[in-house]
Amino acid sequence: YTMVDTLYFTEVLDGELIRRYTAAQMLTEAFYKSGRSYGSYLVPVWSNTSRSIYKGKEEELRKASKLTNKGDWDQAYAIWDGLSKTENNTAGAKALYNMAIFHELEDRLDLASRLVDEALKKDTLELISSYKEEIDTRLLNQKELYKQVR
Repeated sequence: YTMVDTLYFTEVLDGELIRRYTAAQMLTEAFYKSGRSYGSYLVPVWSNTSRSIYKGKEEELRKASKLTNKGDWDQAYAIWDGLSKTENNTAGAKALYNMAIFHELEDRLDLASRLVDEALKKDTLELISSYKEEIDTRLLNQKELYKQVR
């Protein structure tokens, strides 16, 4: 464990050093930051992220995207499911990727990972390839979390 031990509590105004905090306030802040930093190694912390879904040229993908914007992910999923079975490999890969995002939102990471694998068999789009790494990392972290919690 290493910690950056530099905290700045002074300001310089017109060439003069200005102290804005008392020694007790500086110690309190230092202990708080140190404890918070070290604590993040001991307990799980949430990290916010954002995901993009494919909208594409296909009418079905655009329609499903509009449904997700309205919050109707189940109907969008049904569209993606149908599109994933088409002859168009690129559209199918995009649909499978979008389905994986749906399952990630539902915390079904193993299913999301399998869908991404299927998508990569159809087409190796860059967004899908990078998502594969992220979802597999999340899956490993989830397994480690379950070990800690149970």
